[in-house]
Amino acid sequence: TSDASNVGLVSAAGYLNVREQPSTGSVTVGRLFSNCQVNIKSSVNNSEGSWYRITCGDVEGYVSAAYVLVGTAATISRTAMQLLQQIS
Repeated sequence: TSDASNVGLVSAAGYLNVREQPSTGSVTVGRLFSNCQVNIKSSVNNSEGSWYRITCGDVEGYVSAAYVLVGTAATISRTAMQLLQQIS
């Protein structure tokens, strides 16, 4: 089971590239769509900003932390999506 503090929610227009290393120049190993839930394994800060090492299904790699909601923001976003689904 995942600890809620280690869970994030992708918040990107379209999709978010998952990279082999924490760099925009690194090889893309997968793509995650907005509202995809990810397990955050660790974080890295470098000259290109903040990154999370994540897993999501069979995909493992690094994503820019700017596009991952965590904590209260992730909870609010998940709740809003569930309410929208109930309405439609």
